[in-house]
Amino acid sequence: EFVETELEVAVKVQHEGIEAIMRSDIVAFSRIVRFIAWLNPRLEIANALLKAWEKEMLKELDFRVEAENLHRVRANMRKAGLLVDNDLDYA
Repeated sequence: EFVETELEVAVKVQHEGIEAIMRSDIVAFSRIVRFIAWLNPRLEIANALLKAWEKEMLKELDFRVEAENLHRVRANMRKAGLLVDNDLDYA
């Protein structure tokens, strides 16, 4: 049963196989960064940045992590007085 409402929503879809594609892209990017760091050792910091980026990008594949972050942001906004109690809550 559907309920009609004026509420606007967004739907995020994860395409099948996207994780494998992202992991493949990360491997390719890692090879490029290592090569660049080999050419110029001053750019070795790029490897550390890549590792941090990789960790965060893989989190993007888990919508549960995104939902937790949204709940945390909403709670912080409410605490800061940017949302009032009668603002719509979502599960």
